[in-house]
Amino acid sequence: MTLRECFAEFGMENLLRWIAESRPPLNFERSLRLQPDTVEVRRCLFSFPTAALGNSAVDEVLQICRLMSSPEQQLTAIQRFFRGAEHVHFGFECTGDTAIGKCYLELADSGPAASETARLKFLGYKWSINDPSVAVVSRYRTLPVKTWANVAETMQQQVSADLRPAMSQLLGEFQPATDGVEAAELNLLEVEEEGSNRRSYDLNVYAVEHTVADVVQSIRTVAAALHCNMQQLDQWAADNREATVGHVAVGQNRVGLPFLTIYHSADIKQLILK
Repeated sequence: MTLRECFAEFGMENLLRWIAESRPPLNFERSLRLQPDTVEVRRCLFSFPTAALGNSAVDEVLQICRLMSSPEQQLTAIQRFFRGAEHVHFGFECTGDTAIGKCYLELADSGPAASETARLKFLGYKWSINDPSVAVVSRYRTLPVKTWANVAETMQQQVSADLRPAMSQLLGEFQPATDGVEAAELNLLEVEEEGSNRRSYDLNVYAVEHTVADVVQSIRTVAAALHCNMQQLDQWAADNREATVGHVAVGQNRVGLPFLTIYHSADIKQLILK
């Protein structure tokens, strides 16, 4: 089942129709999730600047979340914190038979000194579309790292010893040419989820401008260490070889399994066609 088919009855068709009618500024990403014995590609993220959504922005956002089967407590929290958001992101994700809806509020920077201390950057509201009783909140905080060595060391905290060589190889693909880069250029986020042991780190690597084809061998090394289906991975790599790698996320999910997520640029027309 394709990504669009998974969510046809859970808000995606309505969101695509709203995009076609309203034509708001839009960024669209797809992602790959690797976990032990698992390759999952039915994942995407739609991103909009809140200022471009007009005076009724919060109502539009809440309506989209309702169509995505968001529980009421999530809607209440989204409405409460929406005023502080400069971007809103809608996510759709399949994990096995579980369909997940997401709404992220990306908060405005707090000032020129923000890079000196950890600060809240995203509030992530996530829920199971299959089970309305399942809803979690994730907090994404920027970390005040100053060198690549800080980044690599921090991200490897969530990697078990057997996975560390493969993850280290992958992270090394994105190491800046010089180590003395500014913290703001590294954009490292720490992710924690209320009520679970999920913890991860997300690194924005768009500025490196690597394509999937540039780093696919290192991704394959991680996939092999996680005993993933290499045929599935190679199909993803072939379908997205020219896509720009945007984020690398490493961590443990809420049941303690290690994961790697690769976010990448995507053409929304491909979602519509498939």
